[in-house]
Amino acid sequence: MYYCRNFGNLRINTKYSIRYFSNKVHLEINPLKCLHDDPVHIKAINLPPGSNVTLVSTIQDTKGNSFIANTHYRSDEYGTLDLLQHPSLDGSYKGLFPMGPIAALHPAPNVFKYQRFINRDVTVPLI
Repeated sequence: MYYCRNFGNLRINTKYSIRYFSNKVHLEINPLKCLHDDPVHIKAINLPPGSNVTLVSTIQDTKGNSFIANTHYRSDEYGTLDLLQHPSLDGSYKGLFPMGPIAALHPAPNVFKYQRFINRDVTVPLI
């Protein structure tokens, strides 16, 4: 699991276990700290070339309600996934949308369908 400050957790799933590769998968998120409406660049490197990749982002509001977004991609021939260049093939959204894993967050299945994200204490980062 890879951690992104202010946006909860981001996780990459592939059909292969990471232990089978000499280089570990690395998730780059820039900037690590920013406001919610600032663009974030998300890039994964050292993936198996041409592999199917699922990017899962989760966050909890101050009431403890979970929000989730699942997106499916295919890595390029170099084993790289760059959300600025690679469109989502399926999941919470389809197409080229670099901020999709954050903007497409919706209530998790165990939460009321129409739950709104509530942040009562704006002085505490959404960690």
